[in-house]
Formats: sequence, C-alpha cells, structure tokens
Amino acid sequence: MIHDKGFTLFEVLISVAIGAALVGGSLLALSNLRENAALQNAAQGIVAVLRNAQARAISEQAKASWGVHFAGVAAGDDYYALWSGDEFIAATSTVYLSPILEFSDPVEGAVKDIRFAKLTGVPSATASVTVRLILNPGASRTITISSHGAISF
Repeated sequence: MIHDKGFTLFEVLISVAIGAALVGGSLLALSNLRENAALQNAAQGIVAVLRNAQARAISEQAKASWGVHFAGVAAGDDYYALWSGDEFIAATSTVYLSPILEFSDPVEGAVKDIRFAKLTGVPSATASVTVRLILNPGASRTITISSHGAISF
C-alpha cells in the first residue's frame, strides 16, 4: 500500500481561496470601520465647535456674537469655521473635513452660517448640518441646533 504524504494541488488551491476570501472580508470590514469612525469624529468635532461658539457668545467674548460658517466647496474639501461678529467676514479658526467626507447640508457650492446671540447663546434660527461619506451617501450624521440653543446629533 502506497501512502502519499502532502497535499494535492486541489487542496492547496481551496485553502488559498478560503484564505483570500477571509483576508478580503477583513479588509472590507476594516475600511468600513475606519470610514464610520471618521464620520463620527467629524460630527463630534462640529458639535464641539458649535458649543464653543455658543459658550463664547454667552460669555460675550470679544463683546460679540459668535457663529460657525459651513461651506460645501465645489472643488476641494468642505470646511467649517468659527467666527465672531454679526456676520461671517473672517474665521477665527477653520477645520477642513477629511477627503472622504462632505456636507450634504449645506449642499455643494452653498454656505450656511449659524450665529449665537450674545448673553443668551440662542441661535439666530433653528438649523441643521449634515455630513456624509462621499462613497456611501447613506452613511451620514445630522447635527441639529434647536431654537433654544440645544445642540445634538
């Protein structure tokens, strides 16, 4: 009786195919995890800047109202900027979204300013801002500012 030691070519090919499928699935899951983390971090960053503007308005820092300017840029990365005064003229600080993210509200080519009143911190109007993944527009986070100044997402 002859006993062959080792694997057949067919067994090796099946093992390689299973291994490749496992690696491919893992890479896809890791990519989705990274994108969702970037989306969540962006939403948290926007909320932090909105709350910062609101706190500065309440404390009358620089004796001015404070706001956040959101820009959906047609060619380039969308951004949001902290500003003071009655309207957006110049930014105190600017944050650019990751290249894998974009605003869907405001839409591409549009801007949105959210200004908080001195002393009260109440916004000039109820507003919302939505950030989403470019390659997966269904994955998004909407930040809402109520007429009383509550900021949530």
